[in-house]
Amino acid sequence: MSGNEMKNVVTQTENEFKKKVQAEKEKQIKEIVQDLLEKIESKKDGIRKLNEEKKALETSLDDLKNGRLDKLAELLEKNPIAKEVVKIEVHKIEYVPLPYVVEK
Repeated sequence: MSGNEMKNVVTQTENEFKKKVQAEKEKQIKEIVQDLLEKIESKKDGIRKLNEEKKALETSLDDLKNGRLDKLAELLEKNPIAKEVVKIEVHKIEYVPLPYVVEK
């Protein structure tokens, strides 16, 4: 092998090594970016859930302030998030009239 051939082989090997190192760095960067994007999406989901919980709590508070227990009971019945977050139970009391008795 002559000097030029040896030089070409070394240069080619160096270039291949640099490409391999560059590809590995790119792979690591892609993994980091993907991990960050997954964390961002997870946080967005958490924020979305917290906003839903906040809305349920605010609606419940407004219904209590306005004396609208019927609306509060309806919210708790229809909204599973509200049922989970709002720690209130609304019991319906039904009026049962007593029979009219005439005493003799």
